[in-house]
Amino acid sequence: MGPRRHRAATPLSRRRGRPAERAIATIEMAILTPVMLLLVTVSCQAALWQEADHVALAAAESGVAAGAQVGGSPAGARGEAISAASQMGAGVLISPDANVTESGGLVTVTVTGESEQLVPGIPVSVTASASAPIEGLPA
Repeated sequence: MGPRRHRAATPLSRRRGRPAERAIATIEMAILTPVMLLLVTVSCQAALWQEADHVALAAAESGVAAGAQVGGSPAGARGEAISAASQMGAGVLISPDANVTESGGLVTVTVTGESEQLVPGIPVSVTASASAPIEGLPA
């Protein structure tokens, strides 16, 4: 068996395509990277908003339970809703507030606040309400 012969190496430009084709791939990445980052940021912001909405609803339900029970008061319902929102939503639901109304034998608690922001300057407000009949002894 004789000595092995190697083929001559092909120039780099022939192996990887023409320079114009390589430039197009670079331009595509320069356009797609910011779009992908924007999609990830929007997805994360939507998840934070949804979590804040769930916290606001849970706080409203907690407040309505306190306000609808026998001996419950609107002030007690408001305090319970704000306390629950502060405990459950620390870092997710910012500046929670509650509004309590009683009418027609129903107590309604509405919790409002803002979701955590990934992009400063774009407020994302959250509002959730819960209602329940006021408990009492039959007349």
